[in-house]
Amino acid sequence: MKNVCLLLLFTAALCFAGKLIIEYNDGTPDQELNFFDIRSIELIPAGFVPVPTGSFTMGDGDFGSPAHTVNITKPYYIGKYEVTQKEWQDVMGYNPCYTSFGLGDKYPIYNISWYDILVYCNNRSMNEGLTPCYTINGSTDPVIWGSIPELYPDSTWEAVVCDFNARGYRLPTEAEWEYAERYNGTGQYPWGSTTPYPALANYNTGKTTEVGSYPLGNTPLGLCDMAGNVSEWVWDWWYATYPSTAQTDPTGPATGTYRVMRGCSCGSTASWCNVCLRGYGMQFRKCSYGFRLARTP
Repeated sequence: MKNVCLLLLFTAALCFAGKLIIEYNDGTPDQELNFFDIRSIELIPAGFVPVPTGSFTMGDGDFGSPAHTVNITKPYYIGKYEVTQKEWQDVMGYNPCYTSFGLGDKYPIYNISWYDILVYCNNRSMNEGLTPCYTINGSTDPVIWGSIPELYPDSTWEAVVCDFNARGYRLPTEAEWEYAERYNGTGQYPWGSTTPYPALANYNTGKTTEVGSYPLGNTPLGLCDMAGNVSEWVWDWWYATYPSTAQTDPTGPATGTYRVMRGCSCGSTASWCNVCLRGYGMQFRKCSYGFRLARTP
């Protein structure tokens, strides 16, 4: 996909001319558009990648079983990178990470709970004038929710509702996560069929690295660190066995005990870089747990 730089030149001359200049960064000739000919322009949020609709086979009968068809009928955006410590600090006002496991603005956030992420998503959404996705006790304002639970599980917070039509920030569903990872790709790893080696992903190192440090291991959509660095929380409740029939835009079971995590971490072995790898955890804080964001257009 071409990266488009839209230069909106708000000068009197340009306004009178009614022109929009589109410059491409890949050698494509510039385009000049007349404002009167423009019906709509999709501005992709910075740091996100658009994911078109389509169908795919989820699971492989080994890491995720049984393999089954999933239909994604709603386009969405997904973060190119795992959420960074700076992005977390800017919204939440603190950084829970530490030097021995990787500390810095461009390192992924970790040592956060699933509940912490709900607060982050809604706070960031409100900060940017977007409709929050998560509702707890009838409110989308985390101030009203009260203190983030330190004991797990918390029945009030477990009853959180997600509005997948809202345009705010949220966790991807497990199906959205795997579909984005595998989109138009082949092979058992995010980058294809090549057996994992150290230049492809941050696995078996015991310490995080800056996000995007392994471009050779990017997915066909250009997503970074879908294997390695930190395992990533998603929305769904954990269930050990997938449905055997075709699913459309699944969001997981209505209830459960654990939440699903996808992708291996920097402490994982090479075999865990598999595109279908899934795990689960109680919603507490752990150094190997992070996340990436999704949004509805």
